[in-house]
Amino acid sequence: MKERMSIIQEPLIILYFKAVRLKDKLMNKMFKKILGDKYTRANNIAKSVRSLQRVPEKERPRIVKKAVLNVYVIGSIIILISLWLYFFGNEIMAIPIGNNLEGETFRSRRANLYLHLLVPVFIPVIFIFGIPLLIRNYIIKRIVDKEFPKERRRM
Repeated sequence: MKERMSIIQEPLIILYFKAVRLKDKLMNKMFKKILGDKYTRANNIAKSVRSLQRVPEKERPRIVKKAVLNVYVIGSIIILISLWLYFFGNEIMAIPIGNNLEGETFRSRRANLYLHLLVPVFIPVIFIFGIPLLIRNYIIKRIVDKEFPKERRRM
């Protein structure tokens, strides 16, 4: 009997692991499609940070990674999220969910939920994402100026 159960269970385990691997491959393809590869992302950042255009395309991902992992960028994200939780944590916890929302129809309940989320969530998210991006762009500019200085024109 035990031999029979192991024969039945073993293919199920193999099928499970194949399904997990397939799901991982599909997720990776989806993220690559959404985010693009590292060269595409670096080129998109180069459109907003003009000094990055001086850098050869093969070097751009290294500089972007160096800027993103900078202490100031990571630190600003941590500080902004902790300040957000400190100031708006109680308001977010007090937001009514489910059937506790005011309103008769689904549409009015959803509108009330969005109004409750506007000040404590949506507006601070602009700053939580915007400030680290500004810091990242400034650090990219400083790295590029240090490693790839501008050529001075001679008259």
